[in-house]
Amino acid sequence: MDSVYIRRLELEDAEALLELRLKNRSFFRSYEPSHPESHFTLPAQIQAIQNVIENWQKDLGYGFGIFLQSSQQLIGRVNLSNVVRGAWQNCTIGYYLDRSFNGKGYMTEAVKQAVNFAFHEVDLPTSCTGSGNAS
Repeated sequence: MDSVYIRRLELEDAEALLELRLKNRSFFRSYEPSHPESHFTLPAQIQAIQNVIENWQKDLGYGFGIFLQSSQQLIGRVNLSNVVRGAWQNCTIGYYLDRSFNGKGYMTEAVKQAVNFAFHEVDLPTSCTGSGNAS
């Protein structure tokens, strides 16, 4: 089995992110709020990545792309969002994965990497997630 790695999304990832969103549009529909048609455009994906970078700089959230180790293909995202500092020190984890890569353990590995980042890189010892199906 191929392995995955996570890294912060960069503007150069916008086309791959758009491709991922378009390919999985109907699949993600049952897991996400509805999006306007304008969401499925390159400018919208560039803006989404700019938001990731800005949130990262402001310690408000940490958005990552999930990439296959062998090909560097973007296959999903994992996000640490709603960062709260002070006594609470936590965040929310959200994620999505290209349907064709579900059930292979990739998301489990990506979430482990994100939690490791939260604990050891940005000192967020508590992370909260909702329930999700295996991916």
